[in-house]
Amino acid sequence: MSLRRLDQDYALEERGRFFIPSETEGDWDVDEHVDHRQLVLLKAEALASENRLKEAVDMFAMALRYGPVRPEQLSSLVGCVLRNFKKKSEESPARSEPNWTQDCELDCPGCHCFIAEPVTVTCGHTYCRRCLQHSTFSQCKVCNEDIRRRPGEPRLNVILCGLLDKWFPEDVKRTKYLGEAESLLKSKQYDKAIALTSRLLDYGSSNMWVQICHAEAHRGLKHHRQALEIWESCLTVSPFPEGYFQKAKILQEMGHVDESLQVFLQCLALDENFHQAKREVELDNIEISF
Repeated sequence: MSLRRLDQDYALEERGRFFIPSETEGDWDVDEHVDHRQLVLLKAEALASENRLKEAVDMFAMALRYGPVRPEQLSSLVGCVLRNFKKKSEESPARSEPNWTQDCELDCPGCHCFIAEPVTVTCGHTYCRRCLQHSTFSQCKVCNEDIRRRPGEPRLNVILCGLLDKWFPEDVKRTKYLGEAESLLKSKQYDKAIALTSRLLDYGSSNMWVQICHAEAHRGLKHHRQALEIWESCLTVSPFPEGYFQKAKILQEMGHVDESLQVFLQCLALDENFHQAKREVELDNIEISF
């Protein structure tokens, strides 16, 4: 057998060790002498060629930890981004209504909105930073792995941030405006927050977080009825635990204890590990008992 053939067989063997096997292929074992950076790049390129954008970005980010990546080595990733951009344009030429059931590759699996501030969690899937900051789910929505994060600010995926900023500037700009509205909300400038979110909604933004910020600003001004209507509108489109929890809290603030208890239970029906809702149900039951 020629030396060239031996080299080819060895390369195939080493590459085969890198790829994660299916459930029927047994455990994955990596030789400690393998060039990890090159293998990670091979895996990233393979994922990009399969149009698995988020996973490819995560792998390229991993490769950067081993050293710099040349621009030409990102060509497969750029191609993947472009394919997804075309797919998004073809599927939703007019973004008048959100499609919560069939996510684009660039939508967050947590809130189903454009993933303008991407954060990759421990399982390897990517969420928007806002979801991880505000939501209380403890398991990945894609693979159900535990993703309870460490204390501190979620770290953005720098590669994906740069690509999104380049290819989707308008979506990124709207997300920045939303960040401004949330800052106004935190500083209790509720009227200004309502004005800014109203403009975003008038421009046709279907981002769920814009509606949530709008609702919470009304809630801050004690406009409970308006806040409740907005939350109910969000839940009609996409029932999610955090939404039911906040709706229940508003009902609680309005003095509708029995109704709020039912909504807390709806929250727990979707996520039995939603500890805040469990606590509220326990407290409500104590009050009802008395």
